[in-house]
Amino acid sequence: MTPPERREFLKTSGLALAAAAMGLTHKPAFTMSKRSIQSKPPDTPLPIGSEEFVKRQARARELMLKNKLDMILLTGGTSMKYYTGVSWGRSERTFAWLLPVDSEPIWVCPAFERDRAEERTEPNSVIRTWQEDESPFRLITNILKQKKSNKGRLGIEETVRYFVTDGISKAAKGVKIVSANPVINGCRGVKTTEEIGLLRYINKVTLEVIRSSVKQMKEGMTQGELSGVISSEYVKRGLRGWALVLFGPNAAFPHGTKNHVLLTPGQLVLVDTGTSFHGYKSDISRTTIFGEPTKRQTEIWSAVKEAQSMALEKAKPGIKAGDVDKVARSVIAKAGFGKGYSVFTHRLGHGIGMDGHEFPYLVKGNKLKLQTGMTFSNEPGIYIRGELGVRLEDIMVITKNGSELLTEPAVSLLDV
Repeated sequence: MTPPERREFLKTSGLALAAAAMGLTHKPAFTMSKRSIQSKPPDTPLPIGSEEFVKRQARARELMLKNKLDMILLTGGTSMKYYTGVSWGRSERTFAWLLPVDSEPIWVCPAFERDRAEERTEPNSVIRTWQEDESPFRLITNILKQKKSNKGRLGIEETVRYFVTDGISKAAKGVKIVSANPVINGCRGVKTTEEIGLLRYINKVTLEVIRSSVKQMKEGMTQGELSGVISSEYVKRGLRGWALVLFGPNAAFPHGTKNHVLLTPGQLVLVDTGTSFHGYKSDISRTTIFGEPTKRQTEIWSAVKEAQSMALEKAKPGIKAGDVDKVARSVIAKAGFGKGYSVFTHRLGHGIGMDGHEFPYLVKGNKLKLQTGMTFSNEPGIYIRGELGVRLEDIMVITKNGSELLTEPAVSLLDV
C-alpha cells in the first residue's frame, strides 16, 4: 500500500508564520539524540517528532474555530501525550494542559511538581502553579479571564474526571463547558503517514510473535503456558505484550473465561495479542488448529475469513462505519450461522492508534463516514457456546481509494 498523504495542518506559509509568531514552533525537551537515532535499524520507524506536535496543535485550533471553542482542557492521559508528548499520571491533584484558540498553551500544575513538569514539557513553557491549600479551579478560572474566555466555551476532553469538570463549572460560572470531542476525535481519528508507519511496523512484529508462538504448541499445555510463550517472544524483540489464549470451547467467550482447558488434538486455538511501540498499539487475533480440522471447524473459520474480506472490500472513504459492520454480519448470516448478534456477538471493529480501543468504531448504526487515514481493527467472529469460537483480527487503514490491512491475513486454519 501507498499510505495516505500526511495531513498538512500548516497548509500555507502564512499559517506557519502565524504559528511561529504565537511561539508554537518550540521543540520538546525529550527529542531523541543523534546517537540514538543513528543506532536504530533502517526499517524501524522513529517516534513522533516535535514538528508533528506543532501541527497537531495547529489542527486542533482549526477545529476549535470551526466548533466555536475558546479553549480546550486536557488532564493526564493519551490525548495530552498526543498533543504534547508529555506523560502524566492522574491523581486527586489537578495537572492540566490548556490550549487557547489564539495563544500559547498553558500548563496548570501543583506547585511542588513544577520542577518535574519543567523536565517533561517543552523549554520555556508557560506553567502556572497552585499550592496545596489553593484551588486549581480558581487558577483555571483566572486564566480564562485573562484570556477573555470567561464568558466563552471551554471544551473538556471526555476522559477528564468529574471532580475536575465540576470544580471548574462552580468556579467559572460564566463559562459554558462543552465536549472537546469534535477537536480530539477530529485530530486523533485520522492518522498521518508517520502514525500509520508505526502501526504497520508493530502489528507486523505482533504477527511474527504469533507465528513463532503457535509453532511451540504441544499436547497438554495450558492456556497460560502458551500465553507465557507469547510473552517470551515479545521479550526477545525488546517488547512487553499482552495475550489472551483460549482453547476449544473456551474461545466461545470472546474475552475469556475462568474455565481451565488443556490442549488436545483437534482443538481450535484462539490467540488475541498486542503490544506497543513508540506509543502506538497493535492488536491481532488468529484462530488456528492443534492437529487436523473437521469439516465444521473449517466451514466456520471460512465464514469468518470471508466476513473479514468483504468488510475490507466495503471499507473506503465516504462509506458509513455502520455499513462496514453490516456487510461482515450479513456474510455470517448468509452462511447459516445466525443473524444479528446471535453468534457474531460484538461490533466488527474499533479505532486504534495510541489507545488500543479509540474513536471511531465500526458498529451497527454508526453513520460516521470513513476518511482516508482512519485505522480500525477488522475482527469478525463466530462464537458457539459449549463448542468453539473463531475470530480473525487485523488492523486496516482507509486509503485514498479503498482500504488495506497492515498485516498479511490468515490463509487457513493451519496457516496463521
